[in-house]
Amino acid sequence: MISTADIAPQNTAKTCRAALRVVASAWGVAMVVVLTTASLLHVESDQVESIVMIAVLSGLISVVALLPGSIMVGVSNHPSPNIRFGSFAAAMGFGMIFRFAGTLALFLFCRYHLAQTQQWTAIATILWYVFLTSVEIIAVVHSTASAKQDPTSDSSTPHSFPQPRAAH
Repeated sequence: MISTADIAPQNTAKTCRAALRVVASAWGVAMVVVLTTASLLHVESDQVESIVMIAVLSGLISVVALLPGSIMVGVSNHPSPNIRFGSFAAAMGFGMIFRFAGTLALFLFCRYHLAQTQQWTAIATILWYVFLTSVEIIAVVHSTASAKQDPTSDSSTPHSFPQPRAAH
């Protein structure tokens, strides 16, 4: 079980920074895979340009969605669990709002400015949304859970991901 100390403001920032690194890495790998697949399938250049535009803007939305939690610092030493959970909930809440509003704005922008059908634009936008959101959720859960499971970790200094143990 995850304690409220694991979601203190400074821990929230570390968790979100770790998730930001994971999301950026997954986004980069996915871009390479999508562009390689598009070139192998000889996709038309206007579709490739649309794919790149949606992918780049979706990646930026993901980064912006993680910024509220990434810049959060522990300004209060108050031991109340409500403050700790409140900072985590606020960071995740603002991130969800940014992601939803950004994705909606991206769809509306692309719907009018790309030479693709609305269905194509909607599918491409939703696929990137689902992919990047899933990676973010998995990274946040993994980071928070690994900080709790590490026996050498104390709740004030969690590790973003488990570090390999030295062999004896």
